[in-house]
Amino acid sequence: TVTNTSGVLTAASTLSQTGLTVNGGSAANTIAVSGSTDTVNVTASGTGTLEQIYASGNTVTVSLSNASGQTGYFDITAAGNNDTITTATSSATFTASASASLITALGSNDSLTLNAGASGGVVTATVGSNATVTLGAAGAGANYVTLDVSNSAAETAAKSSGSYAMTTVYGTIGTADVVKFDSSATGTTKLVNVAGSASLAAALDLAAKASSATNNVVTFQYGGDTYLLEHQAGTSGNMAAVDTLVKLVGLHSEGGITVSSHTVTLV
Repeated sequence: TVTNTSGVLTAASTLSQTGLTVNGGSAANTIAVSGSTDTVNVTASGTGTLEQIYASGNTVTVSLSNASGQTGYFDITAAGNNDTITTATSSATFTASASASLITALGSNDSLTLNAGASGGVVTATVGSNATVTLGAAGAGANYVTLDVSNSAAETAAKSSGSYAMTTVYGTIGTADVVKFDSSATGTTKLVNVAGSASLAAALDLAAKASSATNNVVTFQYGGDTYLLEHQAGTSGNMAAVDTLVKLVGLHSEGGITVSSHTVTLV
């Protein structure tokens, strides 16, 4: 265990022990770990401070919180698989300062729990394959979160066997939350009727074929959940390996879903 409770913890070099626990200080922290099953805990009490965390191992747990009434922002990079990242579990808004916070987690099967951002400090989370994202930690709400699935790691990699990857979103979706697809996404095909589908895989293929144009984001509801599918092939073909799929857990209004500059506004 590495702990600094009084000030700043700066990792001059990467900490490489497997299973290490690192407890950051109360001011700005820079922490780098490379072991599997490492844990990084930071409770910040400064105003406008930057917390930087870099983790390259698998199954790493990162937890950031801030003291009540304090503000700050963060830059977290988690390169491994099966990582768990939780931000701002206190009642304060972590990004109330005019600085954006970033999470880059391009491994597979990562789990992110995110607090709300602010109009001047949007939280942007870039995810890889089969990520799970929960919005609105500790009742903070879910506004000003950008979920970035524009990279190839977030694509479905769909196979003829019916296996595919998706990003799953839990929690309350706010009016300033968006999903960023790749630069090809241009418009939406909304409210595709897939009610007759015997499986989600069949519903996805039906939705893909209903796309009105190449790279449209198709929206539909199946099994009590809402889906966004960016289909690269336009009106032809089933869901493809290069398509991108986002599942919004629960039934969400699709009337306000729009696409502008490959960014989908959800409400």
